[in-house]
Amino acid sequence: MRERRLDLEELLAEERKSAEALRKERDPLMKKKKTVQINRKAAEDNLELVNREKQQKMNELDVVVPLRLNQIEFITNDSVPSDLSPALVLDQTELSRLQERIKQLHVEKSEQRDLYYKARQQHVRLIHDRKDMDANIQELEQQCDQLMMMKYGRLVDLEVLQTLSGNRRLEELKQEKLLREAAYAKEIKQWDAKVEDAHEALMEVTRCNTERLLTMTNLLNQKKELECKLNARQKKMGRQFLDYRRRLDQAEIRRLQELVKTQSQQAEALRKEICLLSRKGGHVLPPGYGPPPRLAPLPTPTDCTHAGKREPGRPSKQLKAQNSPSRQEAH
Repeated sequence: MRERRLDLEELLAEERKSAEALRKERDPLMKKKKTVQINRKAAEDNLELVNREKQQKMNELDVVVPLRLNQIEFITNDSVPSDLSPALVLDQTELSRLQERIKQLHVEKSEQRDLYYKARQQHVRLIHDRKDMDANIQELEQQCDQLMMMKYGRLVDLEVLQTLSGNRRLEELKQEKLLREAAYAKEIKQWDAKVEDAHEALMEVTRCNTERLLTMTNLLNQKKELECKLNARQKKMGRQFLDYRRRLDQAEIRRLQELVKTQSQQAEALRKEICLLSRKGGHVLPPGYGPPPRLAPLPTPTDCTHAGKREPGRPSKQLKAQNSPSRQEAH
């Protein structure tokens, strides 16, 4: 027993040393924890203050909401008041939700009332049970006092009696408890080491994941920039194509306007010539009674350059050739 006691004292001294070392390590960690909690509390307070200020600023914004008269349900004395400032604007879905919530609250209120009645009945029943138990305890105490007077001749405190009398089994259980506590402390230390290793592995994995997330974020930003550049280039190319088509359309319109102007001048010159010949006594009918003169065919798009070089107002050679027989007949 003495050797066992010495071994236990040595184990106890080692455990005390380890506990003291752990306590020394715990104190700075607790200080750091308190500092971090204070900083976190301050940051949360600042964030809450910012959110409150933001919400206050948003609540101060004036929003114009157009309403119809059939949408207003704020009635006082069977009429809509002129001042609607104390009224509250709600959506129909929100109003229906609040009405459903009112019904739910009525149901919950009735359920709570039933629970209150049941709890009150149970409370009354427990009070009666406690009174019965108190009466039973008093009867048992009286019987115990009578038995102690019959056995010892006086009243004895049983708790003091149990502490004075030695119990070998109790001592053995205490020794076994100390041994088990030492084994449990050793096992806890091993598990703490395993937890520390797992924590370090978790930190390493978290660091790798953070690096990958940063890489993915950079790639996404580059992709977004490239998409913006590509969209801008496509818009620029589309704008250039539209400008080119617009210039082509404008050139075609100018060419057609010039052609129409040239043809109108040719037709006017032919009318004047016909009128002049009809006055001189020729057999040429006026423009309203005879077949219209043949005009030059419209130039094809390939001949637009040649038509552009022709002077406006000068008739073409084909028109002169067609009009020469009429002039000979007039003579």
